[in-house]
Amino acid sequence: MVLPLLAEQSGDYQPIGSCVVVGGGIALTAKHVVEASWRCFEYTRNPRVGQIGSHYITAFQYLEEHDATATWSVRCIDMSPDSDLAILTLTPQNNIAHQTTPTCFPIDLNPPNVGDSVTAFGYAEQATRFVQHGNDEYELAAITAPGVVRQVHAIRRDNGILNFPCFMTDAPFDHGMSGGAVVNSTGRLIGLISTSLPPSKPEEEHASYAALLWPAFGIRMGVPIEGKELGGMYMATELIERGVVNVLGYERISTFETTEGPRVSFK
Repeated sequence: MVLPLLAEQSGDYQPIGSCVVVGGGIALTAKHVVEASWRCFEYTRNPRVGQIGSHYITAFQYLEEHDATATWSVRCIDMSPDSDLAILTLTPQNNIAHQTTPTCFPIDLNPPNVGDSVTAFGYAEQATRFVQHGNDEYELAAITAPGVVRQVHAIRRDNGILNFPCFMTDAPFDHGMSGGAVVNSTGRLIGLISTSLPPSKPEEEHASYAALLWPAFGIRMGVPIEGKELGGMYMATELIERGVVNVLGYERISTFETTEGPRVSFK
């Protein structure tokens, strides 16, 4: 399931992007979505390890059958040092969320092939109106963008903005979709929406980029997962080994030590 994200501080709400639920209490988003919220509310790009911010990030879902909105608080954020990826730990914020089990995307770590069909999902041009002493009312623009994989960059595309494993598609990614899902023809999550360059001429295609997912499992986490108590810091690979997330291609991940701590590679 893809959920929109809002950042809030003292009643000031700001739509910041999308996230993808991949396991119980676990979602993925683009790292730059988190960095943007910290720039906006904390006046710094990167939160320090263990830092508590003065703003809140919320994921939400409108449930038409209940005419109500389920909301989840982002309890913790763990960011990849190697890619545009972050893991969000979600906690139900209201009764509707406690009673709702979001559909979790299964993950495929294997890179797509050039020519494969993909579909992107995210929320763009979001608007929100906060009603004091009442309910939150949200107006959403859910976007579905089909496309074809045009390039695959197993290590990086460049040494600048796209210096991480990613692939390019001609699916148009609109502003606000960052952190949303890119799925393959079998419905498995293969990438997260990162950035897009619109065509400069009518005959040109979109050049949209999605982060490959395997670097996410090199993220170090410290928050116990509900029903999966883990002591201290642990690698996100534990989420696979303990069955929190459903992943294909895990056997291609290798863990190795560096002076900055453990890292993962993909073979």
